[in-house]
Amino acid sequence: RCADKGSDMRAMSEVELAVENSDVRRLRDLLGGGSLPNPDAPNPDGATLLVRASVRGSHACAGLLLEHRANPDIACGCYAETALQVCCARGEVGVAKVLIEAGSKINKADSLGRTPLFLSCLKDWPACTALMLDARAESERRSHTAHNPSASSQHSRPCWH
Repeated sequence: RCADKGSDMRAMSEVELAVENSDVRRLRDLLGGGSLPNPDAPNPDGATLLVRASVRGSHACAGLLLEHRANPDIACGCYAETALQVCCARGEVGVAKVLIEAGSKINKADSLGRTPLFLSCLKDWPACTALMLDARAESERRSHTAHNPSASSQHSRPCWH
């Protein structure tokens, strides 16, 4: 049983490395070999693989992870953000499209009440904002600080670097 845990840890590390490097070919090989013990398990920083793909702007890695049953709506990190919130805060339109097509909840709020639309407006990413509006995101929804998506907020720092 300990050997199984060790091999799971090595496999996850290889998968994490492929995601971190946006190495789609390596990730495809690893996933094809059954090297994804739990796609929604957070790394030591609290980020899921899908969040890491969002940070890297790798829509191809995000798509592969979703094909292998990664949950797009897992909230993680210091503000309980989903992959869609993270990519909208970073202006990663390609990843946002993949997540929306996979059924990500477009109006899910983080622990501060910020939705993906709110974050894209806050960070001034017009393409992400347009994508969210086209997907019918709620534009009148307010954060916990009573701001709407077009307002600014003192809580603008995303957790993911």
